[in-house]
Amino acid sequence: MATITQQSETQSRIGSVLSDLRRRIGRYVLIEGCALVLIAMGLVFWLTLGLDAAWFGFRKLELPIYFRGALMIGGVVLLLVLFAKYVVLRMSGNYGDKDLALVLERRFPELNDGLVTAVELSGTSEVAANPTTTAMLDRTVAKVSANVGKLPMESVFAMKPLRMAVVGAVAMLISVCCLGIAKGDTLARWCSAFVSFDRDYWDRDTKLRVRAVVQPGDRLREFRMSDESADNGLEPALELLHPRNTDLTILIECDDSTEKEWVVPDRVRLDLKRPTDRKRVYLSQLDEGKFRYSIDKLNDDIEFNIQGGDFANQTPFRIRVVDPPRIDNVTLECDYPEYTGWNETHPRSVSVTGTQAELPLETEFEFVAVTNKPLVGFHVEVGDAELTLEDGEAVLKVGGGENGELQKTFQLSPEVTAGLIAEDKKTIRLPLVITSLDGESSSTDRIRIRPESMLRFYLHDADDIISAEPIVLRVMGLPDAPPAVDCERKGVGDAITRQARVPIGGLITDDYGIANARFEYKEDDAESWVPYRFSNPWRGRPVEFRLQGKRDVEGVESFRVLDLDLKEGQKLTLSVRAEDADTIHGPNVGRSQKFEFRVVSNEELLSLLYAREINLRRRFEEVMRQVQETRDDLVKHGTRLESLPNARGAEVAAIRTSIASCASRTLNSIRKNGNENRSIEAAFSDIVEELINNAIPPKSLAEQMGESIVAPLHELNEVDFPTVDTLLGSFKLAVERDAVTKEHINASVVAIDEMLAHMRVLLDEIKDLAELHEIVKDLKQLIDAQQNLRDKTKALQKKKLIEKLKLLGGDDE
Repeated sequence: MATITQQSETQSRIGSVLSDLRRRIGRYVLIEGCALVLIAMGLVFWLTLGLDAAWFGFRKLELPIYFRGALMIGGVVLLLVLFAKYVVLRMSGNYGDKDLALVLERRFPELNDGLVTAVELSGTSEVAANPTTTAMLDRTVAKVSANVGKLPMESVFAMKPLRMAVVGAVAMLISVCCLGIAKGDTLARWCSAFVSFDRDYWDRDTKLRVRAVVQPGDRLREFRMSDESADNGLEPALELLHPRNTDLTILIECDDSTEKEWVVPDRVRLDLKRPTDRKRVYLSQLDEGKFRYSIDKLNDDIEFNIQGGDFANQTPFRIRVVDPPRIDNVTLECDYPEYTGWNETHPRSVSVTGTQAELPLETEFEFVAVTNKPLVGFHVEVGDAELTLEDGEAVLKVGGGENGELQKTFQLSPEVTAGLIAEDKKTIRLPLVITSLDGESSSTDRIRIRPESMLRFYLHDADDIISAEPIVLRVMGLPDAPPAVDCERKGVGDAITRQARVPIGGLITDDYGIANARFEYKEDDAESWVPYRFSNPWRGRPVEFRLQGKRDVEGVESFRVLDLDLKEGQKLTLSVRAEDADTIHGPNVGRSQKFEFRVVSNEELLSLLYAREINLRRRFEEVMRQVQETRDDLVKHGTRLESLPNARGAEVAAIRTSIASCASRTLNSIRKNGNENRSIEAAFSDIVEELINNAIPPKSLAEQMGESIVAPLHELNEVDFPTVDTLLGSFKLAVERDAVTKEHINASVVAIDEMLAHMRVLLDEIKDLAELHEIVKDLKQLIDAQQNLRDKTKALQKKKLIEKLKLLGGDDE
């Protein structure tokens, strides 16, 4: 019984030693594992802090959030792995008594495997069954138990790695604490970067702001984060949309949105990237704290980054080139003045092509312009008026400028403002009226524009682009011109008789219609015109009216001088007057040229006509003479043609050249004389008309002249001259083809002989008529001489009568 008790105590002592070893192992593992994890944490901290500082020193940028996130995830995973490996797994290990005994046996050889034997045999069935074994085990256990209590358990562990781990962990903790004490902002920056994951966490001395300077007006535009970048397959960037082929200036300056006073860098680096190349430029200050970089005629997208001092942009800047706003088409929806009649006869919707439109004055119209892009506003200048639509408000300014007038400003109503741009944001509608009348524009009135006004549009589109150059359209206001009266007298000269009829032919035209037309005349030196109605007036309100009498010569309106009861020697001035239907500026009056006439007797008019007939007879005789020369020329060269077969050598060439020259010469001469003869016919026709229109008795005189002179002249011009012209043309063609014969010349000579015979008969008629007029002239001279004698006789009788009266009166006077 005592033996069993002693054995239990011994085993309890061995178990206590092994349990103590097990606790020591757990404490060692925990301390070492935690120290290693702390070291790893410190390394992660200093590594991330170093990377961040190095990156900022190189790029002046914060580490990207995704990169910082990846670093922290990697660090946490590393710490978890280390903690699991060096703490959890080692702490959760099952250390049995046998394993612990083996550890002690290896460390303490003096145990001589007794501890392992005691642990393995204690509690087995063999020990209880064999007394001998039991005795041996008791001795062994007693011996081991006596030695175990004396073992230095600390020597079982390698303390150097533990001390190194603990020292490293303490050093890491101290370094972090010292950093926090000495550089609290650095520790705070690390927390912002790797704990809060802030976008901006470096405390800079320089902060730069980037904007664009665009035209018109050096307008400053901000770069903004665009939602369309991802849709266009582009990386996120601060974008600015810029009109194609226009200048751009990039403005870089210190940010003034905070109270902090930033340090202005000496220079700024600008890294440009185009689709085709890359470029780096350094900018110096042009004025205080501002850096500028200009790009002329930008046509390609461009991306850039900036760096200055300790600042660099994180998100790149991008300039995307887009089409500027423009007007694609213009339509004028017109309400023409009522008197023009255009509302019924002309299209009221006028499409404008080019840069100019023409409308009648006083036309009210709506200017409808369709643009290529949606608009947010616009500014239009026309005359002394300016209309600005911006931010949903429309302001109309009128007056001012060069005349020194005060400018008036009107705020248009929301209803009117809403109608200026249609719902599609691409249609502009402006109510205008083109007028020359004085008046004021108001918020409820149409904008009044002057004739030849220039409309200058500045468009502001949804891309925040304003037209750099104005879009110009000229609207021409067409004034209602007076009627155009194009008239001429027919069949009379400057001298007329008291019974004359003055035929006036011509055309009256007006843009919008003729309201009134008539003759007007003045006698002698009268100041005012006297109206005289047409015998066949117009009907309705035609835009074109041709003078046309009822019973007179076709195409003329006759003025009857007999109705005025004029005396010989008086002067008559005649004109055609027309009025239009302009009820706003008019009526406008148009007048033909003035026709001045002198009233003469029949005899004096015949005398004047006789002088003209004498001149015409001389011209006709000259035509006959030249025709005779043409005939003689043909006869002469007909003889030379007959001698051609007998000619030799150079004589043949000379004859052919002479005949060719004759063919051209005679044809040209006949044609020239034909034109002259037509002119003579027209002059004789005028004389006949003057005889008729002046009612020169007898009526048979004009008829006789027409039958005996004008008709034969007409036959010469229509039959004889064309016949001779044709034969001479054949003669010339035969010469050119070297196929001329005597028959060509003979046929021409025969035709000319017939024509000369007709001309001789006609000349006799002209001479007979001249003799008649000579008689009339002599008769007029006799009448004038008799009248002169009468006047002298009356004057002499009056003189004698006065002398007798004086004798009867004596000296009483």
